[in-house]
Amino acid sequence: EKHKLFNAFRNSNQIKVRKDINIGIVVSQGGSISIPVIKIASQITPETAVKELMRMRMDLLRKKPNLNDFSDATFTISSMDHSKLVRFVPIVHPKQSAVLSVPAIQNKLEMGADKQIHEKRVIFLGLSYDHTFLDASLANEYLLEIARQAKKISDQLKEN
Repeated sequence: EKHKLFNAFRNSNQIKVRKDINIGIVVSQGGSISIPVIKIASQITPETAVKELMRMRMDLLRKKPNLNDFSDATFTISSMDHSKLVRFVPIVHPKQSAVLSVPAIQNKLEMGADKQIHEKRVIFLGLSYDHTFLDASLANEYLLEIARQAKKISDQLKEN
């Protein structure tokens, strides 16, 4: 919601900002790729989003997908966390401004303040975006916001 241009697309010489935020999630299943869409993602809880995604995946497994579940994405998250890829560059979908790449989590060694070596889990997020109306500065700001939110969630999980 804060970064409206990442929920927009170019239509000729106009930039159209979409009202609803519908997040497409790339899933690999049975050797093919599908993109189920979490509708109005900004207005539901993460738990509800996960339940919806699982329902859509089950429909795919049963070979009875609802076509409405696979349309109207305004932004896509392409996850390769099930692979060994540490970085990849996804292609921006038509009528979208960007796609977030989520590769596999990596283990990294680093020296802590206690002068001891600690293993840390890291992920190298990437962002492909339409350069005709977005620039590196906006992309950087957007990725930093995602990192801040991820850290906030991670810290909350550690507390629980």
